[in-house]
Amino acid sequence: MAADKKRREPAPVAPVESGGLRFEAPFAGVPFGYQQDGGILVAWDIATRTVAWTQRIYRNVYDDTIESDKQDVFITDLQLADGGATLLVRNEQGEQYRLSLVGREAGKFGTGTAA
Repeated sequence: MAADKKRREPAPVAPVESGGLRFEAPFAGVPFGYQQDGGILVAWDIATRTVAWTQRIYRNVYDDTIESDKQDVFITDLQLADGGATLLVRNEQGEQYRLSLVGREAGKFGTGTAA
């Protein structure tokens, strides 16, 4: 019987900065009060080096019969758009989301094939 393959740790995501904030996609959501890993965005105040706010971009839905770490879906890319007013987010499944940095509304806007 073949041994279960361990999931590879995802590659780090380059943070982006706009409006005095640094946006990061941490692997672990639990330290920020979320019951999932992946799919979380943290906005750090650059001047004070404190968390300004956090936002769940998408919800990971877990099947209790499978190890949760094998079901996590992580953010793979962050890009600023609309002159820094919007953050574009892509995940491992090729799904794409937009986050308005003004009103902090997040929404899915596309899917693709994960690389």
